[in-house]
Amino acid sequence: MKKNNFFLIATLIICSNNLFGQAENNKFDPSLNEVQKWFTAWDLVYNDVYVLKKIKPVDFVLFDETYVYTTSKITGKDGLNIVGPSLSDMPLTWTKKIHNGKITLPDSTDTEVKVMSFASQLANGSPYFVMPLTSYWLKNKVDDHGIGLETLVTCVFLHEFGHTQQLQSLNDIGKVMEAYSKVYPNDNLNDDILQFYYKNDSIYLKDYKIEADLFRQAALTLDKNERINLTRTALQMLKVRQKKCFEKDGRDIAKMDDFFLTLEGIGQYTAFSWLIHPKGGNLSIDKALIGIKTKWWSQEQGFDTIFLLSKFMKPKKIANYMFGKVLTTSIDLLEKQVKN
Repeated sequence: MKKNNFFLIATLIICSNNLFGQAENNKFDPSLNEVQKWFTAWDLVYNDVYVLKKIKPVDFVLFDETYVYTTSKITGKDGLNIVGPSLSDMPLTWTKKIHNGKITLPDSTDTEVKVMSFASQLANGSPYFVMPLTSYWLKNKVDDHGIGLETLVTCVFLHEFGHTQQLQSLNDIGKVMEAYSKVYPNDNLNDDILQFYYKNDSIYLKDYKIEADLFRQAALTLDKNERINLTRTALQMLKVRQKKCFEKDGRDIAKMDDFFLTLEGIGQYTAFSWLIHPKGGNLSIDKALIGIKTKWWSQEQGFDTIFLLSKFMKPKKIANYMFGKVLTTSIDLLEKQVKN
């Protein structure tokens, strides 16, 4: 889930307030006006697209070059109380303090200030969310994929914040990952594990590209029968690829691969849904696809599995599987849709 350079920004393009559906609230600390826009974007997807009713409380850790802005008592210890936005109808108590290049996270660990955006959870299961404010993204001069700075950063927020609403449903896969780590303690176990191991394997890359292209073709075709056939072929290739990984390296990565594709895919799809929504980014599908393009395999193919799934079932039904008590993978759901 951690993607320090999930999106990169080079050019500042100021978006109108209408893009986010809400004007700035001058009562807030000025640095947090943009956070209200992020929250409004989340409400739009959460309510209008996913039609979900409950939202889990989250501790926020946001920062710029000088200050950390937080709702965490641990992160904000000895800080200055400020006025900030509420999340949906959930009031939040905000604190601001100088970070001097280092931030204490809600789990009491310290981290250096850098370009990063991720969701995590405390030992008691409570989620927290870490991300820089727009000015910090701009300072690092990274590529905005042509959709503009504020739009881009909103997409980052939507992707990562969505994970905070899933963390408590991931206990089963957590056990799988824990068991895997005991067997392979030196593996860098995260959503990019396959990319890490096979990025220089020409045979793997050839098969993977064909498989990934099939998922995208299936999502974009307008012919129902073709979509079903392409989906079946893509799923078959995915299963063969996963089996080959086990035969070659002895690593049973199938469950984790399906899980990471799903987790990263729904994060990307959440951002995409806002980008194409008339009350959100209001972009064409083609431009939105360019806007969310990334170098990370799990995010690219993961998105395609969810995008394809949205051709078989409505997003609000998908959301029930993605944000419920137990996460069902996009691969399992696609297999059910095209089962003979």
